[in-house]
Amino acid sequence: MKRSSSNLSVRSNVNNARPIGSMHYVEDLFTPLDDHSQFGGKKKFYKFIKHKKSDYKGVAALKVDGRLVNDSKGKADVLNQHFQSVFTRTSVTSINMTSPFPSVPMMPPIKVTVPGVLKLLKGLNPNKACGPDNIGPRLLRELSEVSK
Repeated sequence: MKRSSSNLSVRSNVNNARPIGSMHYVEDLFTPLDDHSQFGGKKKFYKFIKHKKSDYKGVAALKVDGRLVNDSKGKADVLNQHFQSVFTRTSVTSINMTSPFPSVPMMPPIKVTVPGVLKLLKGLNPNKACGPDNIGPRLLRELSEVSK
């Protein structure tokens, strides 16, 4: 792609004017606007400083064993080690299934039957929103009538 000399001169003028405009902007931040708005300049100034920060989001540097960890992988490793030490792994087979409260009876097993599911599907409101599976209630209701 060939660039014309007028485009190059415009680009050169813009590149030369950019630092000057930036300098004027920063000068305006430090000079008070007028006596009526004592906080106007401060608000602009702190907004400018906040924008100049290099780390906008994420986890701050972590100190582990007297050393400071700054890189993302190192922070992830440190947090992973911490959470592994806090949480224990319990095997599902070793969980005691007896009720911790002797006066409260254990819940009986849940029985799912085809007529029960069909009854619930027929009772769905077709004007409601989809569930987490993104299947609309109208479709579920109509398919329940077909699946008899």
